[in-house]
Amino acid sequence: MAPIRIDKGFSKTIQKMNGGQPSGRPLSRPPTRPAASGKRGMRIVWLSVASGVGIVAAVTAAACLIRGGNELAAPARSVSGGRGAGVAVATGVTPAAAGTAAERRTPARETHRWRFDEPSGSKAQDSEVHLDGTLGGGVYSCTPSRMPGRVKGALAFDGTNDYVGFASSLAHLNGALTVSAWVKPDQPPAVTGKGRVVANTFSYTAKRGWLLGCQYGAVDRFEFQFYSPTGGLETVFCMNFFRDWSNRWVHVAGVFKPAVSGSDGTLALYTNGVLAASKATACTAIGTTNMNLRIGARAGDIGQGMWSGLIDEVSIVGAALSPEGIRAQFAGP
Repeated sequence: MAPIRIDKGFSKTIQKMNGGQPSGRPLSRPPTRPAASGKRGMRIVWLSVASGVGIVAAVTAAACLIRGGNELAAPARSVSGGRGAGVAVATGVTPAAAGTAAERRTPARETHRWRFDEPSGSKAQDSEVHLDGTLGGGVYSCTPSRMPGRVKGALAFDGTNDYVGFASSLAHLNGALTVSAWVKPDQPPAVTGKGRVVANTFSYTAKRGWLLGCQYGAVDRFEFQFYSPTGGLETVFCMNFFRDWSNRWVHVAGVFKPAVSGSDGTLALYTNGVLAASKATACTAIGTTNMNLRIGARAGDIGQGMWSGLIDEVSIVGAALSPEGIRAQFAGP
């Protein structure tokens, strides 16, 4: 692990939060209040020795300046049952990818986020659960380029064979689901089957999995769709997507809320935090697939479904985010 560098302002903040005790000594008790409020900034995860209970305090960037980046790395990954010397771990800005503050506190909800902020290399790091992707699946000619993005870095896909591959289909996320990304298409797909942002579907004959992107490129419509366990297709879409958003950044999100106890579920598509299309569905689950997840291409086939343009801030959440949660994604980092 790289050395942690903390400036004097951060040290004084921790000392003040710890009842005047210097931050270089073991921290005897958790902070009782945030160092500041009113602005979104760094998030401090506190592992308390005395209680073994983690709490989260928001600290503004003005009160806490982390030199060399916006994170402090540490071995601890959970805020529950902490052991050893008390540690404060800054984990970056509030993760709006997971929705509203209340939605982020929901237990046992899996979240993945690929920001594409790495300066170089072949990996696309998952900042949440560490399902890292490989640019081009390890094939140099299929590697998307790193470019300035909507938030820091992004990946540019050539529409021919670029993609990000993963060693998992995320097939276990077959219930409530939210898939989102910032995209900047540079041209409408010219042929059928082009233009997928993220998918674990292989083809319409497989009848398994889901996709966010363009299924029928020549029609110029953007979709969120999935297959039910019985092979039924559920789709919501908006028309003239590439005409309206060519060479412009737009936030896209698909949400599946399963039907329960005789009540219909919902399938919804959002653009820039606004509901673009929705429909009721009787489906209770998504048909599981054994095809590994891909960004920028159809799963299992780089001959079709290729995205042309930029993709940034891809998020997959094992929950149906509320409209407020989608707006938080759109407004957040």
